[in-house]
Amino acid sequence: MLLAAAKCGENGWILVLLDADDDCPAELGKQILERATAYVPHRRVSVVLANKEYEAWFIAAAESLDGQRGFAFKPAEAIDAEGPRNAKGWITAHMCGGSYGETTDQPAFSARMDLQQAFARSRSFRKLCSEWARQMSFA
Repeated sequence: MLLAAAKCGENGWILVLLDADDDCPAELGKQILERATAYVPHRRVSVVLANKEYEAWFIAAAESLDGQRGFAFKPAEAIDAEGPRNAKGWITAHMCGGSYGETTDQPAFSARMDLQQAFARSRSFRKLCSEWARQMSFA
């Protein structure tokens, strides 16, 4: 946290983005925010927890990822994006002839996902967007 505070500068903002796994994103986020601001009270800090996993945001935007990197999605398979505990497994099951690789597919999917789809279908992604908008109003 101290390194992030030093790197972001006097007017900077620290965004902590984590998977909530089995924890309640709102409750755990509040706890982490309290701890983080205790370490760096002189910096703006936001904490956003993806409900279950970051990959849940890919499920929310699955239609836009169809055909990317071997991912195949059919609209009839639409599910609650933040429902599956194993979002990485859900994505792997939809990879034609391959598997999902966090270090290779995550950046590619992040660059290609339809942000509006993710916003419409994921409460935790909306939290990220609201934090971003709130912090950019300071800039």
